[in-house]
Amino acid sequence: MPELSTHGLWVEDVALLLYYDYGGVCVEETAIHAAVLSALRVLPSIVASRCCVYCVIRQSEYVTMTCCDAAGRIVDVIFTGTLSAGQHEFAVSTANLADGVYFLMLDTPQIHETAKFIIAR
Repeated sequence: MPELSTHGLWVEDVALLLYYDYGGVCVEETAIHAAVLSALRVLPSIVASRCCVYCVIRQSEYVTMTCCDAAGRIVDVIFTGTLSAGQHEFAVSTANLADGVYFLMLDTPQIHETAKFIIAR
């Protein structure tokens, strides 16, 4: 058997990806975390004045959703309170924010997720 060498290792919030090279054949292994508690996304990801934030909460819990600039400063608090299990949608106005990269952070006692979006006018 040819010598096994790892081509790359990526660790994400919910996935561990390993790439192996067996001399002409590459194998990808993926390990998915079994208890994904939430999903977070911002649409569109390139924003002019408004965007929508979608999150899926698997169980009722206290949620804090904040918007931070690229330096990590909190520029807006989108939501603070208890959300029931299910999908939730929030409309976010970016009219008072300067162009640039921003991060939306969803924090609960169980999870901490981040979604990036860009303001470009």
